[in-house]
Formats: sequence, C-alpha cells, structure tokens
Amino acid sequence: MNEESNNTNNRDEASFEEQCSNKFDNVKDAFKSGMDDAREKAKEAAPKVKEAVEGVVTDLAYGLSYGSTFLGTFAQEFMSDAVKDGVKRGAEAGKEAASRARNPSKDTDTLVIEDVESAI
Repeated sequence: MNEESNNTNNRDEASFEEQCSNKFDNVKDAFKSGMDDAREKAKEAAPKVKEAVEGVVTDLAYGLSYGSTFLGTFAQEFMSDAVKDGVKRGAEAGKEAASRARNPSKDTDTLVIEDVESAI
C-alpha cells in the first residue's frame, strides 16, 4: 500500500510540474505575442506621429517668427525717438554688464558702485 501511495504521489508531483511548465510556457508565449503586436503597432503609428509632430513644430516656428517680427516692426513704428534712444542705451548697458560678468576683474565692485552713482 505504501508503494501505491508513493506512485500516486509521484504522479501527482509530475502532473503538477507539467501544469506549472505549461502555465509558464503560456505566460512566455503571451509576453512574446504582446511584444510582437506592440512592435507592429508602433511601426504603423510612427509615421503618423512623426508627421503630426513635424506639423506642430513647423506651425510653432512660423508663429514665433511672425509674432516676433510683427511685434518688433510695430514697436519700431510706434515708439518715439526718445524711447528708441532709451532702449538702445539700455541694450548697450546690458551688453557691457554681461561682458563684465563674464570677465570679472578686481575692480568689479567699484565699477558697479560707479554705475549706480552715475545712473542716479
């Protein structure tokens, strides 16, 4: 009777191992199938997405170019000579300040104080 019980246990264990093996094969096959389907769909979608992104970038570049050109031209026509002169001097002062910030010297603190005093 003990031998029968051992044989039954051995068959049950073998059956369990086969079931597990089959389930793992099924999971592996499911993952592989999912990967294959995803690759196929991505290859189909990529050209459409690329076209849409290119369209958006082109429209954005056009809009930025148009807007900045229009604003600059409008501002130039609208501003008085005094305002234009102030913008020009401010731009030059900004360039000088940026240059000094890039190449600091020992007298930087003195220059800043002198600039503030001359502006007042």
